[in-house]
Amino acid sequence: MDIDGLKYNKSESTREPKIETAKERKFVEEVLDSIDETVSSDYQKGIPEVDVSRIFTISGGTVRERNYFEQYKDAKRLSIIFVSEKGKGLMPGEMVNITKKSISNGYFVDFYGNKRDILGGDDIYLIQDVDHFGLELKQFYIQDRMQNDYRWIISNPCFEIWLYYHFDNNTTLLEESRKLLPKERSIWLKKKIPYLINGGINPKKTIDKISLAINNAKEHIVFEDSFPSLFTTEMYIVAERIIAIMKDELAILLNRRAEYARRQKELFINNSEK
Repeated sequence: MDIDGLKYNKSESTREPKIETAKERKFVEEVLDSIDETVSSDYQKGIPEVDVSRIFTISGGTVRERNYFEQYKDAKRLSIIFVSEKGKGLMPGEMVNITKKSISNGYFVDFYGNKRDILGGDDIYLIQDVDHFGLELKQFYIQDRMQNDYRWIISNPCFEIWLYYHFDNNTTLLEESRKLLPKERSIWLKKKIPYLINGGINPKKTIDKISLAINNAKEHIVFEDSFPSLFTTEMYIVAERIIAIMKDELAILLNRRAEYARRQKELFINNSEK
């Protein structure tokens, strides 16, 4: 898929507004944290009724992954349905059992307890970190690679490597983790990222960098014994599917979010000067 086909209106920047003071920074951060709710009704007025494509994400993690996908909750063409276990997430075996049972029943129960029917053409992805699961996850991954009903999406060592690729692709800064045990790498990376990316990474604020993340992730695709090696993440597969479904709607959403933040900043500055 040609991700360069995703275009933006030059008159409306998709970058976050330039912030001159700490007070303005705090204000705009609060605006962006709540922007999904504040933009939603206005955004949907401009999009005609369309067929909705759905992506089921059965996730080992419950926090960063869920926050990441919630960025797309205002989409009209796309519905991302998050499935996991509150408070503890899911282990590889649990993910497979839930997925197979749900496919047999014809529906998943999402993270919030809602029954969500599986329709023809829906995508089903099992999203898991290598983390502590190593050999067990590898066995499932290789066993299920010819599976047509669902697909594993592995991040090695963890989902944070995908978030990192939204901002940088310099893995030489991460090489120290090779000396660690596989089960230790995830914690190390989570602690390291705030030092590499100023302020860390908020999964809710990465939507405008999806194309960059895809390109960066593709530069680091390496398999060892038919399994994703360190610094490889297959999340680009999900991201490409998101772009393919949303098409120009993604650019519209980004432009509206950026424009809303710009207007709110101007109001804040004007009120502060009075």
